[in-house]
Amino acid sequence: MLLLPPTIAHGITDLIACPKRTLISYAILNPMIWSFEVDQQAVLLFACSIYHMRKDVPGGVLGSAWMHNIWLVYPDTAVFFLNYIHTPRHFMRTLKTQTIPKICLISCMSLVALVAMVYNVDDWFESVYGVLWWSGPVISHIFVNELFVKE
Repeated sequence: MLLLPPTIAHGITDLIACPKRTLISYAILNPMIWSFEVDQQAVLLFACSIYHMRKDVPGGVLGSAWMHNIWLVYPDTAVFFLNYIHTPRHFMRTLKTQTIPKICLISCMSLVALVAMVYNVDDWFESVYGVLWWSGPVISHIFVNELFVKE
């Protein structure tokens, strides 16, 4: 559970890498994604995640698709992969530049995520934005990271 906050916070590095594009992308994409039905959000999240994780598994997109199908059957493997493979690899790629500001922002966002977990803020977000409320920020991170971030 303690490893989850840095995983939640790893996308915040986009804000240092390309602040304007990140803010604009999140401001446009999040409301748009939140307006979709849950099944539409899930399909979009699944497709974007498969594409994004292609760098972290053998076989590229096909390997990532297989891995995502395993995640559907065994959801704990997704948490394991994100905590121990994807997030550390993301940090190794992104912390090559602007290291100190990124580490500071990751630390602050990790603390916010930990406090949010302790106070169960997920319930509030879910009541406002729906059960997949986190799909907006995740898809926005993937969009920004794939299109604008040069690692």
